[in-house]
Amino acid sequence: MIFAPPLIPDDDTARKWAEKELSKTKYIDEESLIEKIVDWINRHLQLPQLGGGKLGISDLITLTLVILILIVLLYFLYKYFKTHNAHKAHNHSTGSPAFFDDTRNSTELFNAAEQALQDNNLELAIIEQFRGVIRLLDERQYILLKPGMTAIEAAHNASNTIGNQALLYENASNFNRLYYAKETANSTFLQHSTELMRITQELPLRKITQKAEYQAKLQAEKKS
Repeated sequence: MIFAPPLIPDDDTARKWAEKELSKTKYIDEESLIEKIVDWINRHLQLPQLGGGKLGISDLITLTLVILILIVLLYFLYKYFKTHNAHKAHNHSTGSPAFFDDTRNSTELFNAAEQALQDNNLELAIIEQFRGVIRLLDERQYILLKPGMTAIEAAHNASNTIGNQALLYENASNFNRLYYAKETANSTFLQHSTELMRITQELPLRKITQKAEYQAKLQAEKKS
């Protein structure tokens, strides 16, 4: 087999070939992504260069600031999506066995809350107390409890008949935070829950003179 003789370029041709090869991106010593970010932040924040080399003291300060900012952003994103998911679950609670589809009466619910307290389950105790409060208001004809009703709706309806709007909304909000967002309860939650339960248990059954007004309101709510 006959091989072609090797190609030996002249000096000018060899130089051009070398320049063309070395101009390729793989031979270019570019800054890393981190170094580019640091350089951009340094230029925009105008941080003084306190150290030599590519990563000086000011660069380390900048990187620390960037990391702290990222941590804060991630934290707020976590809180946002957590709240968003809680609201999503809350809005679709009709199809789940939530309080407002519960068939137990107020006495059973309050007993369940007491048992949860004895078991050191503060979250369940507060949830059952709020369920018991709303069920008792329905039993004593202060509100009309409808399947699928949300905690906020129940609080709104109850505040129209018994007042205590701030306390009702606080307990409804706590119910959502514990039941849907799975947050941890504290002593303040229990204090507000117990206060609302006490107020509700002291309410009498609505009088016969109020019966017609109550029934008319029920009929109007059923039509709405």
